[in-house]
Amino acid sequence: MAPACCHALESHSGLEVVQELGQGGQGLVLLCTDQETNTQRVACKTIRKRKLTAEEHFTDTQLRWEAQVLEYLSDIPGVLPLVATFEGDDTCFHLLTAFCDAGDLLAKLDSRPPLFKLDDREAAPIIASLARTIARCHARDIMHRDIKPGNILFRHINGSDVQEAVLADFGLAATLAPGETLCDCVGTPRYQAPEVIKGCYDHRADIWSLGVVVHVLLTSTLPFGMHCLPRDASICAIHEAILCNHLELDAFGLSSSTKDLLTRILCKDPDSRLTLDELLCHPWLHLNTASDLVTDHQQIANVVGPASTRITSQKCISEAQSVMPANSNLQQMNGGKLSDVTTSRTDAAANQENKMLDSQPAPKPRRVGVAMRRKCYRRQWANALPENIAMVRAV
Repeated sequence: MAPACCHALESHSGLEVVQELGQGGQGLVLLCTDQETNTQRVACKTIRKRKLTAEEHFTDTQLRWEAQVLEYLSDIPGVLPLVATFEGDDTCFHLLTAFCDAGDLLAKLDSRPPLFKLDDREAAPIIASLARTIARCHARDIMHRDIKPGNILFRHINGSDVQEAVLADFGLAATLAPGETLCDCVGTPRYQAPEVIKGCYDHRADIWSLGVVVHVLLTSTLPFGMHCLPRDASICAIHEAILCNHLELDAFGLSSSTKDLLTRILCKDPDSRLTLDELLCHPWLHLNTASDLVTDHQQIANVVGPASTRITSQKCISEAQSVMPANSNLQQMNGGKLSDVTTSRTDAAANQENKMLDSQPAPKPRRVGVAMRRKCYRRQWANALPENIAMVRAV
């Protein structure tokens, strides 16, 4: 599969495949450069389209859906930027993002000594940045549904060693307006909220997943006794731990403020759970971050350290300020069904955008075709194809 897809990609896109970053049963992730400039790096998720099995069809549709969501959220600073989608022939579908070798949070935590945990001042900037990004997605009626360390990526700022957190992998995302609920059980079991397991949930399940990430950062373990389960534990065993076990924090030597944060964000009753606004105003964050709660780049750099020479993640991650040159091949690929959605932002523009996002409600998405919002529904991936549902970026 890899040689055919690589050849098709190079033939129709003007990209040169540098190396394979990862491969699964249905597709692979490639590191590519623009043949004309030989400097612009992009990461390419690609899968074949011919003779798809049911599982491969799911992956194909999921990738197309992810492209739509990333395009719609492209003006949110903490979301992985989409460069383009491309179908040069009948064999493969490609999703291009900018690339960065800074890795994901899971790989960085795995590289630390056993039982390593961040102190409050190291973890707080990452958590604040993620909370702000998730809040902006929710304001656009987008729920991520798979927040976990492996989907939290880091990119360099202006080519320096300073890095910022980016939320990636929106393949399981769903549109969900306030007051509506979903019932399909998706995501990573250890990060699923109790209401997801029970089959009726809303955007507050994302807050639970973020809470599990916070628990991992501050204690180096999963909550509710899940750290005692074997790696190959059944989904039923994981769900039982989440639903039946109590949150135990006394053994970790946490401050009272930290305990309050974890207890409230991992509250099993979503009505009593900490909201994202409450999280961003929580005393724990104010004690442990600078006045700017969006992100503290230098502290994040201290946590994640310099970029590794070994690429440890299969995720497509973006390079800060990654803008296609005006004369590059990537800007001229529209004839091959490429949809270029890359936008550039200076630091000043990004700061101004942050202030605007904070001061006014985010625009709501406009949808054409099949209605996606229902009081309780199980989303069928076949109904999420671009030809059936058009998500048009609000202006």
